Amino acid sequence: MNAGEKSPADVVAAHYAAGARGDLTGMVADLHPQVRWTEAGGFPYGGTYIGPQAVIDGVFAAIGREWDSFGFRVDELLHAGETVVALGRYL
Repeated sequence: MNAGEKSPADVVAAHYAAGARGDLTGMVADLHPQVRWTEAGGFPYGGTYIGPQAVIDGVFAAIGREWDSFGFRVDELLHAGETVVALGRYL
């Protein structure tokens, strides 16, 4: 990692912080152009989305259209190198 470059844990933390602020631009700012974003099966938007715009359209915009109130809270970030796990809950 170069000086000034975010660690994987920093990227995940920044994403969730932006989400808590309602900052969609910030939520996708660090996503790779070919990101593979997978929502769990059983979740209303379950599936895999390729690229930031697909994530916006298939997940974030859908949530905004279909829910009056949707939130989440990250309780803990676990990280080991390139792997980051966010533990939290929907509100």
